[in-house]
Amino acid sequence: RIFMHPQGHAMLVGDFGCGRKTAAKMAAHILGHTCFAVQDAAGYDLNQWRQDIKACLLRAGMDGTAQTFIICDTYISDEEILEDVHRLLDSGDLVNLY
Repeated sequence: RIFMHPQGHAMLVGDFGCGRKTAAKMAAHILGHTCFAVQDAAGYDLNQWRQDIKACLLRAGMDGTAQTFIICDTYISDEEILEDVHRLLDSGDLVNLY
């Protein structure tokens, strides 16, 4: 139900291997959202994070497609990425993204 609200977002918390990513992908599929998940954790840094989130937001804005962005805690290697995630969950906006 969270994803059906305008600018809906969620943070799934649970033990490793409990199915958070699977649940998020299934919910996105049921609602017809395009699902974007970070695939390569090796060398994932702030620049790559910013490129990924820009691409996701551009698809949502330009194409008008609903997007579900999935990122696991193992990809948060920089404190600024964590701050960006907090801003997205809090206000839905990122300062100094462009």
